[in-house]
Amino acid sequence: MDFIDSLDVQLEKEFYYPGETINGVVLLSTIANVKIRGIFVTLRGKVQVQWKVVRNGAVYTVRNCHILIDHKQTVYGPDTSDVTSDLPVLKKGIHKIRFNFLLNDTELPSSFESKLGTIRYLLQTSVDIPYASPPQNVKHFSVIGKQQERPPHEWLVPITLERHNQNMCMACSHGSLSLEVALNRTAFCCGENMPLRLEIVNGINLKVWPVIQLIQKVDYCVDKTGFGIRKDVVHTVWEYKGPTVPKQSTMKLENLSQVLQVPVMPPTTSTCDIIRIEYKLKVSIVTLKWGEPLHIAFPILITPFYQKEDNTKTVLKPAIAEVEGGNYISPELQCGAVYDGTDGEAWETTLYQPVYVCVPNKGVVMKTPSTPEIIHQQTHSNDRKSVTTEIEVSESRVSSL
Repeated sequence: MDFIDSLDVQLEKEFYYPGETINGVVLLSTIANVKIRGIFVTLRGKVQVQWKVVRNGAVYTVRNCHILIDHKQTVYGPDTSDVTSDLPVLKKGIHKIRFNFLLNDTELPSSFESKLGTIRYLLQTSVDIPYASPPQNVKHFSVIGKQQERPPHEWLVPITLERHNQNMCMACSHGSLSLEVALNRTAFCCGENMPLRLEIVNGINLKVWPVIQLIQKVDYCVDKTGFGIRKDVVHTVWEYKGPTVPKQSTMKLENLSQVLQVPVMPPTTSTCDIIRIEYKLKVSIVTLKWGEPLHIAFPILITPFYQKEDNTKTVLKPAIAEVEGGNYISPELQCGAVYDGTDGEAWETTLYQPVYVCVPNKGVVMKTPSTPEIIHQQTHSNDRKSVTTEIEVSESRVSSL
């Protein structure tokens, strides 16, 4: 960097909400007096998706990009493009130059990092030197989505869902199955427990048991015109297998909140057309030989908002490795030593990783299937048929008590 010894940016904190002011300092160290045209800081937010597809034997790269924020500020030097004016001289030594940006109070999506797509917010600093290469610095930070406010009312009301399957015949085991699911709300912050209640009526001559799954679905879109290319990635965040229900009996499960906990993961994102993140809770009745003859699925809202009567304070943590958004760190966000063949181990340092609001709580060990389901689609049609009985409850069709 010629006469520039070091260039760095320091922020008051590593995360921000929309509507907050970003206060920072540019730290610049010079080894001699140097003439510069100016020091510029750019606030940029960008959503980008990219992956490869194969068509007619050829490999193509498809991508889509959308700029959320792009503001440039001159923090030192004349705010003019007149090259004939006298250039300011930056004296030898260490310089601290303060700056601030106001984040838009809009529906900004939360920061997100995955192999297929990213939602990034960064500050790019550059020093314009007329007779030398301009040094640059990039500082990433996390943005917590607009949902810091109270979630909509429909997510905070109790719901009760029922499903019955009459006149079942499983190897001449006639009877009926009944499943009732009750939940006092469907909006949760990471780290909270789910107070789920179940009632299972087993009227067949087979043993059954409940299986509860929290499922994440991330939709990456290259074009939303109806004929675009889309890729859906589905992860089972965790899976809980309940006790066995004997044949011709009824069982109620009331204390499931002790074993069902929302892990740290990206919040629900519905304001971005390129990357959409959704969650649903699936409750199934499983038999040994006949799979899932009955199950209920309904949407779950993961939100940064948390409100309780106690004085519990939220913390910020990176997402777990079992979900999209926590299982991948881009090489450009890592810094490490190159292995030189000696006995010492090469080290790696993560320069940046998105963080999310979490309620500090004792972790619950859940069984987590690690293999995601990837669905490739050429259109936005999402019609799929299932051989099992299913209830899909959308946001507007959740029945409340």
